[in-house]
Amino acid sequence: FDTDLGAYEADFDLVYLDLVVNPRGADTFNQGGYYTRDTTITLHADSSDCYSFSNYTSGRRVLSDEPVFKIKLTSDTTVQATFVSESFTVSAISADENMGSVTGSGRFDCGTNSTITVEATAKKCYKFVNWTENGREVSKSLKYSFNNAGNRDLVANFEEKVFQIKATIYPQGTGSVSGRDKAPCGTEVTLTANPANGYKFLEWQKNGQVLSTNPNI
Repeated sequence: FDTDLGAYEADFDLVYLDLVVNPRGADTFNQGGYYTRDTTITLHADSSDCYSFSNYTSGRRVLSDEPVFKIKLTSDTTVQATFVSESFTVSAISADENMGSVTGSGRFDCGTNSTITVEATAKKCYKFVNWTENGREVSKSLKYSFNNAGNRDLVANFEEKVFQIKATIYPQGTGSVSGRDKAPCGTEVTLTANPANGYKFLEWQKNGQVLSTNPNI
């Protein structure tokens, strides 16, 4: 019995797909290599962190701007998958520039400045309240730090300082004080000492120091 089957030779018509990723590292997929001529393959572009897919090109010709693309390989072909680096915009504004100012706005590339800080500064007679985004409070700190992971639209809110005014009669029962018990910062306030019958006004003091001998201060 003759078991010599002879020599057989497989002859495949192959073409080569050179798949280029620009910039390098923007995608981890690797579908380049040899394929049988006239084979249709599907390319899948999966962007790495901080990149988004732009298009497939061959030479100067744009093949597709979709990340999933079918191509028929009729000859050796070079396809370039192009990606663009993502960047984010941080907008930080003051709700009222007469009350305070802010710093830290800008455009930041993904992967750099991993932590972004915005800062609010209140002007005289005003105080910082909070940072809000879309009407929701996100921080009560003058300096607000957060990860660079997307666009932000921040508003710094301020309010006017209001001071309490406390006037004490000494000795008790010898008179009264008329005037405001609180007032906004920068407002002029007058207090009047009104002696009771049988008493006379002596002086105004603060922390043991004489301020005035006039009943109106």
